[in-house]
Amino acid sequence: MSDVSEHTSEHTSEHTSDRATDCAPGLWWGRVSPGPWAALVWVPLMLAAPAAAMGRQVLGWFGLVVVAASAVAALFTAFGPHGRRGRLPDALLAIQAVATAVTVTTLPVDESLWLWVLLGLSIGAAAHPWWGPWAIIATALVAASWLGVALGWGGAVGGAFTVLASGFGTYAFYRLTEVVAELHRTRAQLAAVAVREERQRMSRDLHDLLGHSLSLIVVKAEAVRRIGPSDPDAVVAHARDIETIGRRALTQVRQAVAGYRGNGLADELANAEEALRAAGVTALVDGPDPLPPAVAADATLGWVVRESVTNVLRHARASSCRIVITVQTGRASVSITDDGVGAGPGPDTSGASLSTGLRGLSERVRAAGGTVTVDAEPGRGRRVSAWVPLDVTTVLSRDPTRESVAGGRTTR
Repeated sequence: MSDVSEHTSEHTSEHTSDRATDCAPGLWWGRVSPGPWAALVWVPLMLAAPAAAMGRQVLGWFGLVVVAASAVAALFTAFGPHGRRGRLPDALLAIQAVATAVTVTTLPVDESLWLWVLLGLSIGAAAHPWWGPWAIIATALVAASWLGVALGWGGAVGGAFTVLASGFGTYAFYRLTEVVAELHRTRAQLAAVAVREERQRMSRDLHDLLGHSLSLIVVKAEAVRRIGPSDPDAVVAHARDIETIGRRALTQVRQAVAGYRGNGLADELANAEEALRAAGVTALVDGPDPLPPAVAADATLGWVVRESVTNVLRHARASSCRIVITVQTGRASVSITDDGVGAGPGPDTSGASLSTGLRGLSERVRAAGGTVTVDAEPGRGRRVSAWVPLDVTTVLSRDPTRESVAGGRTTR
């Protein structure tokens, strides 16, 4: 069930991410970015005065047509599928620059300023973001030189300032729209990632919670089947336990849906001893008694015990299981060792189920800043060890062993 849930979650999340990316506003004009239209509206305005002063200059009119066509084409291609980082917009801007330099020679000097401003505006809107600012500065210098010859330094400074203002103003405007579009895409991607992580959390939680509880219910049901004809009182006791386990599993599933992370170590130790005893497995628990509050309430170590004991019940075919808790300065560790089949093959050693549970367990422990190690040898059992950092720093020595034997519990 967990494998199918994880596969479905990942598959659905990928499609959700794709849809979010497709629907996210991008640079294609007509969504978030104003596209070429914010710059195109200036083309006829900038060409009106030069056209009025052109007279019957054939070369001048040809140059105006080339300037207008190259500017419009550069703007549209800059906001096409390849964007401003393509080569075609740069080539069209180069054509516009050459046409501008030729056309201004046919115009009065004061009217030629409009063509330089249009060139700076086109570069700011359509040029590659890396070299666009430098091209604007170069255009301003050329325009200042051209105007300065006829109009003096006043005309040169005024012309250069106009070209710089129009070019960098347009450049900043379009860069801002790119940043806004990128923020929209990032937000959509983060939302898709959050959905995927939440689905993975739910899949992991349900696997850990239901896997343990259902395994315990199966063990209890097998015990009822074995002793049913000979011990009715034991059957009633096991049935009561099955009811309690089912109710507890229902509560834990509700807690998982609400975002909680499960029981602490102390509760999981008690549940583990009960489950192992019901399955006829000798359980040895070695550690501080009572557990320090920070250790007893640690949900991560509780998940380690829960998942490891579940694997012992479902796969190990063990006769004994030893749980050791160690508390050191700023950290605590737990190890679960059984004498079962280890990594050997067998009808109950479902590799997919084991890997799913242990993978989810490793993710939990790593998220808490700890590590998990698994040592297994065919025919010699398996050992799962984990340590996590603690919020408190205390050093405690291990107390005498608490021993739980199948059919009863003794403490010494």
